[in-house]
Amino acid sequence: MPPRPLLLGLLVLTALRWVVAGASELTPAEALVWLGGRQAPLGFFDHGPLAAWLVRAGTTLAGDTALGVRFFAPLAILGASWLGWRLAASAFGDKTGGWFVTALQLTPLVNLGAVRALPGTFAFFFAVAAAWWLWQALHRASPWAWQWPAAGAAMGLALLASPSGAALFAGLVVLLTVPRRWRGRWRSPAPWLALACAAATAAPWLWWLRQLDWLPLASAWFAWVRAPAPLAFLQWLGLAVIAASPFLFAGLLWASVDGGLSALRSWQRYRDGGLSGDDPHDQKSGRVFLLSLAAPGGLWTLAHAALGHDAMDLAAFAGFAALMLLSARWIESPLPPTTHRLAQNATLLVAAAYSLLALHNDLARHLGLPWPYRLDPTASANGWREAAAQTAAASRALTTSPANASPGPASARPVFLIAETPALAAALDFYLPAGLPLPPPTTTRLRCHVPARLAAEDDFASWPGYAEEAGWTGFDALFVSEAAAPPALAVLNRQFRQLESLGRIEIRRGGRPLRSLSFFACRSWRGPAR
Repeated sequence: MPPRPLLLGLLVLTALRWVVAGASELTPAEALVWLGGRQAPLGFFDHGPLAAWLVRAGTTLAGDTALGVRFFAPLAILGASWLGWRLAASAFGDKTGGWFVTALQLTPLVNLGAVRALPGTFAFFFAVAAAWWLWQALHRASPWAWQWPAAGAAMGLALLASPSGAALFAGLVVLLTVPRRWRGRWRSPAPWLALACAAATAAPWLWWLRQLDWLPLASAWFAWVRAPAPLAFLQWLGLAVIAASPFLFAGLLWASVDGGLSALRSWQRYRDGGLSGDDPHDQKSGRVFLLSLAAPGGLWTLAHAALGHDAMDLAAFAGFAALMLLSARWIESPLPPTTHRLAQNATLLVAAAYSLLALHNDLARHLGLPWPYRLDPTASANGWREAAAQTAAASRALTTSPANASPGPASARPVFLIAETPALAAALDFYLPAGLPLPPPTTTRLRCHVPARLAAEDDFASWPGYAEEAGWTGFDALFVSEAAAPPALAVLNRQFRQLESLGRIEIRRGGRPLRSLSFFACRSWRGPAR
């Protein structure tokens, strides 16, 4: 068990993360997961259903609030920290475990993951759990040790949370194939039992993909077939430096290269006839274990980034392994003690400062730094309450406008809302005030939709929208976009009798433009396509 002060510190930090999670606004990506939790499906096009299920459980406990959506995210980081301490202490010693947990809590990406209900956060926890149980299983003689099925179930849950969990399966193959010490385990039933448990755990999403004839995987494959994007890779690299903080990022790279060379020397010694007698880490195979399990994920991350994909979540477990290797090297550093401690403290202090900026991105602007929101990677969590309030005001104004008057006793009919992208629709749906006049739904609980048949490859296409509402024929709609001339107008022009621009507003915070919204009145919906 971790020392009592360490465990108490983690619990206090988890409570503080709950406070931050409840006080900050949701990102559009989290709002999409929240909408998925309301539908509770068995899968999505680009990730499994586990995050949506956990968000559904959290909102059941704490309501449809930011805290309810993010309820399990701080617990996931708490569990990953505790299991990470146990793995580091078992593989490298208690002192390494202490440094590792300290550095992990100060890493900006980990702190953001602790207050974000995203699939990558939960995939990270289950990847760490799988690593811990695999380490335990490999050091037990019995092929029927319970750690094997536990590790397999954790791998399946990681895949059920995010496709990045598939890298664990490749890591397991490398782990039981390359190092000579564990190469013979394939002849025992233990790895096959673990894989069977993993397949059984991930079965809901696999079954859902099969029901769609594996179309999401085909879409993902075609998205992969693209030319390398050097500029996008450099942008991702800069974002990775911010996500880890500069000194810590340099340390992670150095520890990964150094650990890789050490593992290669260990493999050569295994090949030449035995273990080294002067390297305790070689004897315990901590480096070999971490690098074998994390290398496929690291390579997958680099391949994603080189092709222009967003791969920050994929780097989580690879960064976890590199941070543990760095913590082990901190203990063995040949530097003089004073210089060594100064370098450690400077690295951690800079990481803590970056974490504060990530969790409260307006802090830099409060300090007088002219940091525009368009360059701020965390600005997507700001301004959605104001955007929803402006959208609600425009909706009410359109509802009572003379052009929307209906014959009969009622002077006006309510309008429904359409947003250009699923992310914008989800963010507005979460923050729209209660009591907004909307047409009575018959097939959908959504309050903000996306243009019908505009993005068939998106998760939103699997949820009922206004295209299925036959009773809404003839109703007006308010269309919201962040672009001044959105391409979706061409689609809406065929679905409505007339479009009319209502103007463009700018949401500002601290005197700086945060985001802009364009509003369009869509007159008389033509009804579902025949």
